[in-house]
Amino acid sequence: MYTYILQISGNATSHAPDLIQALSASWYVWGPIIAILIFLLKAGTNVSEWKKLIKETKIENKEHREQKRIEKSIITEIHNAREKINSQIGFNAFQREFEIEWTNGTKSKVEVDREKNKVIAILQNDDTSSESFARSAYFYSQKSLLPDTKKHMPRDMANAIDLVMTKKIIGIHRPDAIPFFEDEIYQKDAKKAHVKNQCIAYGTLDDKGQFTRILLRELYEIGYRLSQVAPNKWIHEEMKELQDYCTRMGNRKTGEKNLNDPVKGRYIRFAVSFIAIDWTEDNFKTVTEHPDQSAHIRHINGLIKDHIDSIWLVAKGIENVKYCKWLLEYYSKNPDILEIKPLEFQHPYEQVPTMVGSIKLKPALDIA
Repeated sequence: MYTYILQISGNATSHAPDLIQALSASWYVWGPIIAILIFLLKAGTNVSEWKKLIKETKIENKEHREQKRIEKSIITEIHNAREKINSQIGFNAFQREFEIEWTNGTKSKVEVDREKNKVIAILQNDDTSSESFARSAYFYSQKSLLPDTKKHMPRDMANAIDLVMTKKIIGIHRPDAIPFFEDEIYQKDAKKAHVKNQCIAYGTLDDKGQFTRILLRELYEIGYRLSQVAPNKWIHEEMKELQDYCTRMGNRKTGEKNLNDPVKGRYIRFAVSFIAIDWTEDNFKTVTEHPDQSAHIRHINGLIKDHIDSIWLVAKGIENVKYCKWLLEYYSKNPDILEIKPLEFQHPYEQVPTMVGSIKLKPALDIA
C-alpha cells in the first residue's frame, strides 16, 4: 500500500516541470479569453448599456463627419467669396488664410496665428451651419480684411466696413445666414448711431458697385503707402475726414452735384467726380470739342491744381460711360498724371453699364 503511494508521488515529482510548462502554455491561450468572459459576465448583466454605448459611438462618428463636412464647406465658400471680392478690388484685400476649430464652450471667438498668417475661427459645436458661416465670415473680415490700413482707421469705421463686408460675403454664398447675422451680429455691433449710419452709407455704395471698387481699393492703397509710417494723430484725423467724405458719398442722392471739400491732408488726398448728365448729341459734341466748357473738366482741373492725387470718376448709363472714357483718355495726356485706370461693369441691380475710373497724380510729398 505504502509502496504504491510513494510510486505515484515519485512520478508526479519527476514530471512536475512538464506539467507546469503545459499549464503555462494553456494560460497564454485561454487566459485572455477567460478574462474577457469574466468581464462580459460582469458587464453583461445590463445588455442595454452595451447597446446604448454602441449607438452613442455611431452618433458621435456621424456628428463628427457632419461637422467636418460643414467645416470644409464654410472654408471653401469663404475662399470663393474672397476671390470674387479681390477681383472687384483689384488687389488681395484679404491678406490671411482661414481655418476652423471647434469647441464645447459657450462662446465663439477668433484668434490670429501671425506666424502662419492665419485667421482661426473657434466655433461652438452646437451652432447650426448657417450660424457657423455667419460667425466665420465676420471673424474673417475682422482679422483678414485690410489689416495694414485698419491700424490707422477710427475703430467705428473699421467696424462698419467689417459688417458691410460680412453681409456681402454671406450674400454671395449663404443668404440663409443673413437673418442670424442681422439679429445676433449686426444689431449688437451697430448699436451706436454713427456706426449704423456708416453701415447704411457703405451698404448703399455696395449696392452701386462702389464699395469694393472705390472705397476698399482706396483704403488698400492708403495702407500700402503708409506701410512704413507708424500710426499718428495726423493720419487718424485724415482718416476721419475720409470716413466723413465716404459717408456723405453713400448718402448722396442720384443726380446731386459733386461733393464739396475733398480730403486734402498730407497723407490722404481724395475726391470723387460724379458724371450724371442728360445727354443730347449736341451737348456731347460741344463738351468733347470744347473741353473748357465742360463743368467736369473744370472740376477735375481744380482737383489737380490742389494736388488731389487720387481722383475717381463715377458714371452710370451708356452716354455717361462713354463720356467717362473720353475724360480718362483726355487726362492720359497730362504730364502730371501717373496712372489712369478704367473699370467698366454692370450695375449690380439696375443692370445698366456703369464705370469707375481712377486718375492718380504723381506724388508731390515724401510721406515716409
